[in-house]
Amino acid sequence: MNVRQLRSSDPRTWLPKVLSRLAAAGPVTTAELAASVGVGEDEVELALRTSARAHEADEGWVDLLTLAEGAVFTHFLTSVELEEGVLTGEDDLALWVRLAEDGLPLSTGGTVGIDDRIDADYLAETVLTGPDGWLNDFSPDDLISVRLSDGCLTVERFDLGTAGPYERLPQVVEAFRTHAMSGLAAFAQEPTEFSPFVDIDEIVADLLAADRAVFAEPLPPLRPLLQLAKLEVADGAVSLRGAPDEAGDVENLSYEEIVHLTMIRGILGSPDSSEDDLSLVVGVLADSGDLLERAADEAEEDPLPEEIIAGLRRTASTGVQKAVALLLAARTAEGSGDPRTAAGLIDEVLAADPDNPIALVDAAEYAACRGDLVRADSLLRRWGGPPGQGLRHTLRPLLAAPAGTTGRNQPCPCGSGQKYKKCCLGKLHHPLPARAVLLYHLLLLYSQRPAQIDLLVDLIEITENPGLEPAFADLAAIECLDAFLAERGDWFRGDERALLETWRDTPLRLWEVVSVRLGEATVRPLPGGDPVVLRDRLFSQHARPLDLALTRLLDDGTGPKIFGSPFRIDRMRRPHLLALLAEDPGPYEIARFFGPQPMPHITNREGHDLVICSARYDVGAASWQALAERLGQGGPDELIAKGDDDVVRGTIRRDGPRWTIETNSVERLRELQELLRSVAPDARQIDESSVPIERALRDAPASADPGLPPEQTAEIMEEFIQNYERSWVDQSIPALGGLTPREAVARGGAARADLDALLDDFEWSADQPQAMSAARIRRLLGI
Repeated sequence: MNVRQLRSSDPRTWLPKVLSRLAAAGPVTTAELAASVGVGEDEVELALRTSARAHEADEGWVDLLTLAEGAVFTHFLTSVELEEGVLTGEDDLALWVRLAEDGLPLSTGGTVGIDDRIDADYLAETVLTGPDGWLNDFSPDDLISVRLSDGCLTVERFDLGTAGPYERLPQVVEAFRTHAMSGLAAFAQEPTEFSPFVDIDEIVADLLAADRAVFAEPLPPLRPLLQLAKLEVADGAVSLRGAPDEAGDVENLSYEEIVHLTMIRGILGSPDSSEDDLSLVVGVLADSGDLLERAADEAEEDPLPEEIIAGLRRTASTGVQKAVALLLAARTAEGSGDPRTAAGLIDEVLAADPDNPIALVDAAEYAACRGDLVRADSLLRRWGGPPGQGLRHTLRPLLAAPAGTTGRNQPCPCGSGQKYKKCCLGKLHHPLPARAVLLYHLLLLYSQRPAQIDLLVDLIEITENPGLEPAFADLAAIECLDAFLAERGDWFRGDERALLETWRDTPLRLWEVVSVRLGEATVRPLPGGDPVVLRDRLFSQHARPLDLALTRLLDDGTGPKIFGSPFRIDRMRRPHLLALLAEDPGPYEIARFFGPQPMPHITNREGHDLVICSARYDVGAASWQALAERLGQGGPDELIAKGDDDVVRGTIRRDGPRWTIETNSVERLRELQELLRSVAPDARQIDESSVPIERALRDAPASADPGLPPEQTAEIMEEFIQNYERSWVDQSIPALGGLTPREAVARGGAARADLDALLDDFEWSADQPQAMSAARIRRLLGI
């Protein structure tokens, strides 16, 4: 492609001409516009779609700035807007936000633009900005109008009471409703490709393209107007009320179910919904178990208003419909922190619909909390849950007769004539350590109910690592313990409540594995404390000495125990985690520790930022020997600059009259450039480059095969590591507070303890390639 062709396809050279044509005679098709400027249709379309002024109407492209001439929109001012000197325009003033991307003249002088960097509460992500004082004549709660007139924006105070009769209002509302319905239809068809939310500025543009006078007279502000029309307005977009936020909300739902879910959410979220609407909801939910489960979860997460619950119960006619209304009432009670009312309502659900699977599971959880383990197991059997998983698995050992009592199938010793399992077995209690396992499982279930699970979801999202979910489930469970005790505490026996209280006060600690044998592991807390023996077969099978685990050791009535899944910690991150734990972090700080980490700030020995630098020179007949007298020899055509510590600071290589300087910091580059000019003052610089190490590592291609046999490479690396170890023991180490390892040995006490921990880190990493040897370093230090 030649230079002329490159220039002709640069939108900056032809887009103004295209926009001028649209302003003069739109609509115009893509093909016509492409032909007029001699550019491909795809290029023209791409440029128009990224232009704030261009809008694709039914008959072709139009110039939105031309169509908007004379249009006016209203907006209620807030104190925050006046304080910041901006207008939050994503909803009411969406069109002006779009067109102000390139700046719009203000009728009183200056320019209105946009800013998406304002950091203030209660402001939209993108705001309209103007010259200093442009909003000084207004007060909080003023209704203003913003009109485009003769290409300029005019901002004035507006009295809504003097306006009307709003003849265009039905047309505008109906257009927004139609677009919202189309958005939902597209989303329901392809949830991963489309959003149910439609940009307000696009709808306004379509209205103007169809009727330029539609916004010629002021209407009420768009946001409250659309909300009154039972549409959802958020972040500059509109949808049907109740529309799902994202594809994950409708996973495994059919097109019809997505539409029904939106309808159900919209009706249940409106306190003024009619009884006909509520009757429709219970009818749909009675026919769809999937939708009922989602509606029940959402009722617990965001409890329904009392008038909605009452309306649902009034309109339910069949037994299954009554069960639907009762289930939503139960989940509303649970989400409101009233599990006793919820448990009673769940019993009513099962009376109306004995096989309701949602109610069976909830009833089993409530029964287990109250200690009625036989009923809990019976309910789970009716539900059909697998016996080897979940609550059924945890209940199983507690359903056997405690040691030393009558067998399950033997006659009950009370003389009732029934089998022991049917009569008095459920009244006896296993020792507290056996019940502690159930208590922990019930706490986990509670923390993962819809009203509580947001914490766990947030933590996983922060880490971007679903594999850590079991460990974060344990962390989230303890965070929910206060609410668990407040809502369900009265259901537990006294010794169970007392045990739960100890869990609440148990700190999250970092534990180091001291020794392991089958079924048992000895661990010690870091940075210090007494060792603890854990009789835990699973943990002992996967742990090895010097492993680190972040967890709470919870008392089971006889001693400490790991109930959940601990976090496995890389020893290289031990100091950072200990520093974090010293600050008593919350769950979100812990999650950020395990989340994506920024690349560390890397410097060289002088503290300079690590930057890969090079500079090339043509030096003519300059004396290489003169330079060699001031630098070290690296090869026939390479000189090395070293410091007093014999560490390489940079290199200068020659290829005929061309010399190349290479360093790892800009400062070192400047030093060698000055040195080169001192021996070659007439040198001509060809080029210079500097690439931050972060970018160099990110963009580096895969390493080429060096051609050395693996065993020779290993020998070279081993020699390098041993040489480095010999120098390391006399280097200042940040992890030792700036002391050298030899100085830490001499000082003893806490410094020696820090050194021992650091050497343990090396020993733990010994099976990794190119790892330093803790044993060799100990021999060098004589410890």
